[in-house]
Amino acid sequence: MNRLLLSASIGLLYISPLAAQSQSSQAEAYDFNGDRLGMTLSEFKAKYHKLANGMAPTGRLYVSCEEKGRNLTSCHSPTIAWDVAVDVNTLFVDGKLAVTEVLFSNDDTAQDTIGRVERGLLGKLGTTTSNALHRFNGGKEATVERWENSVSVVQFEFHLCGRLNGKPADQASNILSALEGHYGIEACQLLYSESEIIYLHKDLSRLAAARIKEGSPP
Repeated sequence: MNRLLLSASIGLLYISPLAAQSQSSQAEAYDFNGDRLGMTLSEFKAKYHKLANGMAPTGRLYVSCEEKGRNLTSCHSPTIAWDVAVDVNTLFVDGKLAVTEVLFSNDDTAQDTIGRVERGLLGKLGTTTSNALHRFNGGKEATVERWENSVSVVQFEFHLCGRLNGKPADQASNILSALEGHYGIEACQLLYSESEIIYLHKDLSRLAAARIKEGSPP
């Protein structure tokens, strides 16, 4: 009887090599400051709930959220990352974090803000999946660094070309463009004084872009 129970226990504990490999290789979505793509809106709001003095416990000055319709919610907050002052825009679809956009000014070349941010990203995310130098009409050039796994993308655009809080049609185009590894949107204005890091959950951000398009005027 005891031998039978022991055999059953061994059978329950055994995990096939293929199953173990599948579990270990399953990618985790990227995160910005612990806000992982796919986290719920309720988790996000609980994390940044204001204290009595108006400061969030994580150090963010404030977090404001707005319902956009079609089960889309956008939130905005300023914070410090990589010792750089940044603005953070997040977009939730069906209550889950689809997109995080991090914007910062790089006007002060003495502070090497792009270099600090780049080193911070490389330290956390490791070697880039791809790097590209994009050339625009008029001779302007801009660099893009990209990290990608099976569920998410991080794209660092050294000079801003399109943003999440613009016109709805441009918002959707900017999301889809970054998903495909392109730089900005067609005919966008390249801003050398601003930089952007965009975090995208592949499935959720694509769904968010489709919802934005549904609500855009023809």
